[in-house]
Amino acid sequence: MRAKSSSTLSTSQCGGSSRPSKVKCWCRYITMRYKALMSISSMAVLEKQKLSPHGNVSRLSLSSPFLAAKLKSMMTGRPRPLMIPSMIRSGLVCSLAMTTLADLKTKTQLILKTIIDPIYLLCVLKHEKLDNYNILANDDGDITAVLEWELHCIVPTILAVDYPQWISSQGHLDPRFASAAEWWEESSAERARLCSLFEQLVNDRNSEMYKCLKEGCILREARDWLMNEWQEDPGFDRLGAWVKSLDV
Repeated sequence: MRAKSSSTLSTSQCGGSSRPSKVKCWCRYITMRYKALMSISSMAVLEKQKLSPHGNVSRLSLSSPFLAAKLKSMMTGRPRPLMIPSMIRSGLVCSLAMTTLADLKTKTQLILKTIIDPIYLLCVLKHEKLDNYNILANDDGDITAVLEWELHCIVPTILAVDYPQWISSQGHLDPRFASAAEWWEESSAERARLCSLFEQLVNDRNSEMYKCLKEGCILREARDWLMNEWQEDPGFDRLGAWVKSLDV
């Protein structure tokens, strides 16, 4: 059997169970070749997802199509013409985005000054993808299992306690600021009713968790806006509208 070429990445390097090595390998490669490109846009978000060892992008999420095309062209070795939008070329989008982020920083700092109760800062385990399809229940409605616990983190309680995403109308899920591609499983009235019921259940079980749920709303919404990689928001237009709506 012939030995593999040293230039070929093995499955353990770029696939399978060795995700950290795979991500580290490709991120170093991309950074080295296109550091200048990535620096011109703060909107570029490269997912730490599987990249094929043959150089094709398997799952690549970028908020600007021309950046995605540029990276794909680099990885496949087949240059292709790129149409860079004039707004990005002029720096207007980046300028608007930075202004929005500055406003968001100012308002979140004001909120953080009020977070003094120790219960808010208690670090707890949080499931990072607690969607309805990751929760199993029996015919009586009792939860029997929670899946995908590999997606977890340790965060302060005020960020960990949250409304179920599929009934939430907050932040980037608020119809006033949501992307045109967003969809909801329930009507606005039904989501509001379910959120009210959820608040009541949390308060009945643990009043301190209820405080975290209510007091941390804006902080969690800000986090979700900044972590949302799936929906484009050039210049942070939708985020900016949400920031302006905050009564802080």
